[in-house]
Amino acid sequence: ECGVNGCLRQYLLDCSSKGELQHQIATGNIPLESICQYDSVALINSVFGLWPVATINSQRFGVSKACRSTSNFIRQRLGL
Repeated sequence: ECGVNGCLRQYLLDCSSKGELQHQIATGNIPLESICQYDSVALINSVFGLWPVATINSQRFGVSKACRSTSNFIRQRLGL
């Protein structure tokens, strides 16, 4: 239960709904147990863009194709 409904989040949701991203973005409350089953996790904000998460509770995460493409999209569109 953290994070904010920020401007980069909304921008990416809008771009996703228009099909401008290579993948869909979903939002919701995600239990920690579920997150630890993911291949990749990232944080976003309008200052640093997309930041891949390396570990949560000793669970290691890689950087997925979706994270890379979203990071490139943010960099190309917004210069972050």
